[in-house]
Amino acid sequence: MEQRGFTLWELLVTLLVIGVVLGIGVPNFNEFSRNSQMASAVNALVSAIHVSRTEAVKRGVPVTLCGSSTPLAAAPACDGGTGGYFAFTDTQDTDADGNPEGNGTFDGADQILLQRDRPDDQITTAIEGASGRITFGVDGFRTTPMANPLTRVMYCDPRGNVVGPGSAGDSVARVVVIAPTGRPQLFREVAAVADFMTDTGASCP
Repeated sequence: MEQRGFTLWELLVTLLVIGVVLGIGVPNFNEFSRNSQMASAVNALVSAIHVSRTEAVKRGVPVTLCGSSTPLAAAPACDGGTGGYFAFTDTQDTDADGNPEGNGTFDGADQILLQRDRPDDQITTAIEGASGRITFGVDGFRTTPMANPLTRVMYCDPRGNVVGPGSAGDSVARVVVIAPTGRPQLFREVAAVADFMTDTGASCP
């Protein structure tokens, strides 16, 4: 009975093809995974800013978005911790005129509107604005009930501030800027990330 099988040459060619496919595919998959994680983290923050502005206008009370070291807790700490954050109605009437101005502090009467955990461990964040929080007034504009409000956030992963493959010159890192109008703006340019690091002393990674 005739037996069929692979010759040594055929086996070597097959292994070579598998090696080439893995050599191309694995790095591309890793790059895709990192890009997806970065996009998810940045989009979550941008969405939270939009929600906070919208709720401030809709409810007619200031809303504060605050960095937190315990963002998912029943009573999160509004301590400016980077990574995770939550938003709440900031109903304090600081000048006793009958209209809430907010004070940027989470108190017992405030209602939590959203909570977001810190992003993937491979992604680091840095902020401009030592308070780590920002308040939106009833017109949706950025207000300043606290000193050093949050104005910029940088997202970075182990790749650093480098141009991503096939990205037309954009960095793999990101900077989200909160304009005085309260609108978030996303910057992808290497120069924008470098400017953030120069202004704040932050590093990436």
